[in-house]
Amino acid sequence: MMMDAPHHFIRALTLGNGKIVVSVELAEEGGISDELIDMVVRGLKLPGNIIPDRLIKYWGLTDFAKLRGWRIIRIATHPELQDRGLGTEMLRRIEEEAREKGIDWVGVGFGVNAKLLNFWIRNGYMPVHISPERNPISGEYSVLLVKPISEKPETRPSMQTRSLG
Repeated sequence: MMMDAPHHFIRALTLGNGKIVVSVELAEEGGISDELIDMVVRGLKLPGNIIPDRLIKYWGLTDFAKLRGWRIIRIATHPELQDRGLGTEMLRRIEEEAREKGIDWVGVGFGVNAKLLNFWIRNGYMPVHISPERNPISGEYSVLLVKPISEKPETRPSMQTRSLG
């Protein structure tokens, strides 16, 4: 069932003997047309494009939605091999492949805790959105992070100040 979506794909990091030590499920996102972007601005939920959807709705970054990205849905390192740099190596390989294929950004979303957030920030991913409500099941806030792969993405919205009085 995990791979039923046509825009999902998997990658794995293996040992020399073929044993999988890190597995990743990814989804292609972005590359959205101006017409669809207008519909999102007016309230359409954009299935399968979580990061562009949130950056349009919360930050007004419509140009970001035109860029092509990969969202990491799941990444798992074998429990006996965690904290040895294998997850970081897997991210490096994913980012390298993304660059080779003309992808503009790699992102991720998850229920945030300090250890996970630190892992992603250490690997160069920048928080771009945190949900305003806790997940009713996990009790965690969901966070989205993005790492630019090409020169195109603006992952930090320009801030303008104005007088309120």
